[in-house]
Amino acid sequence: MDDPAYGRPERSALGGNVRRGLAWKGASQLTAQIARTSMTIILAHLLTPRDFGLAGMVLIFSGLIQLLTDVGFSASLVQLKTITEADRSTAFWFSMFLSLACFGVAVLVSPYVASFYGQPRLRWMFVAIASGLLTGSLTTTQASLLWRSMNFRALETRAMAAAVASAVVGIAAAVGGLGAWSLILQALALSAASTITIWIFSPWKPQFMFSRESLRRMARFSSNVFFSRFLTYGDRNLDNLLVGRFLGSAPLGIYSLSYSVILIPFERIVSPVQNVLYPAFATIQDDLKQMRTLWLRGVRLIATIMFPAMAGVIVVAPDFVSVVLGRRWTGATTIVQIFAWVALIQSLAILNSAVWQSRSKTGLLLRFTACAFALDATAFVVGLHFGVRGVATGYAITNTFAIVPVGLFIMGRLLEVRPNVFIGELRGVIEATVVMAAATWALRHELISIGVAPGIRLPAAVLAGIAVYVLMCLWRERRAFEELDPRRFRTIATP
Repeated sequence: MDDPAYGRPERSALGGNVRRGLAWKGASQLTAQIARTSMTIILAHLLTPRDFGLAGMVLIFSGLIQLLTDVGFSASLVQLKTITEADRSTAFWFSMFLSLACFGVAVLVSPYVASFYGQPRLRWMFVAIASGLLTGSLTTTQASLLWRSMNFRALETRAMAAAVASAVVGIAAAVGGLGAWSLILQALALSAASTITIWIFSPWKPQFMFSRESLRRMARFSSNVFFSRFLTYGDRNLDNLLVGRFLGSAPLGIYSLSYSVILIPFERIVSPVQNVLYPAFATIQDDLKQMRTLWLRGVRLIATIMFPAMAGVIVVAPDFVSVVLGRRWTGATTIVQIFAWVALIQSLAILNSAVWQSRSKTGLLLRFTACAFALDATAFVVGLHFGVRGVATGYAITNTFAIVPVGLFIMGRLLEVRPNVFIGELRGVIEATVVMAAATWALRHELISIGVAPGIRLPAAVLAGIAVYVLMCLWRERRAFEELDPRRFRTIATP
């Protein structure tokens, strides 16, 4: 029987939980983004592209580490209608056992990882990153239970503390002259701080029990989720792996910093919305109408934030790179612009996996993820012939013309949403974004023509863009402001 302490909230309280979850996620992401952006800017001035490239060669495995500490059980603990103590403890101990085994394998293969890149010093960096398997396995079950009960206050307090602590460690290490190891230590500090805080905030502690029946029950759902996440990890890291192996550490440094400046912040902005809405989707999984309404509202909310932000980055990228990152990173300008477009287009599909999982369409999720991985992998390999710009451009092409459109088509069929309804939900945001981008572009070029320095052009263009977008939303998309009204989420089905 499901323990009320770790169960889902009542449907009558669902809207309030979504509202509070978004508020806590917003505070957490703002704190994390300020900490991470500040750290990235400071490190960009303290470290070289080679340092970023060397660390990036092993940091791409950090996502795999997170994946192996979970193996999809977090999704099972959230989606299953009822869970028992046997389910919870079995998930914890199985994750712990698997993580220990994987860490042992990581130590054994570390020399081969260093040999693959031709960088002997990477061996112990890889082992250090792999140690995150041990700390990560101590947190996944507790975090999943807090997620299931939509206790975002505890989850996000933990995230904020970890983000600040890791930024401090990374900057201190760079000031101390540790070079690439600064980025490795920052990642380790993030994992350690997360582990400590989750054990403080979580009321649940594992019992010494293990159930094969519980394992089989969760595995039936989690296996497809795990393999889809594994393919997603491969999709998001294969480009870095190929660039590091065939183009070298300096090009990888430019590529990975561009990725960190754009796509990681993108994920930090939109993934929280997905994390808040997934348990809500799971709660209303049998109500197609409510799910359709919530999905449309979620997509519109994400687009309201991401469309203007990424369009603005595309326009001001040359000034942003030279002023914020420094002239040594001028080669990253085009990559930043391409990744900004990728983030914009991907924001439309970020909620797809949450809906598919909540409706137990994990087989569909796995097949779609496999096709997306195959398309992106092909684009990466072809793009290598044209350098890092070619790799980034290939990624943009596959997402613009294949992956995102097909995913939205499938979602439309699943939730019975007609294309004109979907476009109608976004029309005002699109119009406001286009006008904002055009006005910002015109202002920037006018400032260039009269000789205004980049350090003045950048804030002027950003402030003007924000003002134009707000005014356009007041005219064309007033719902952007109505969504900020706490009363709007009290009833999930409100259109």
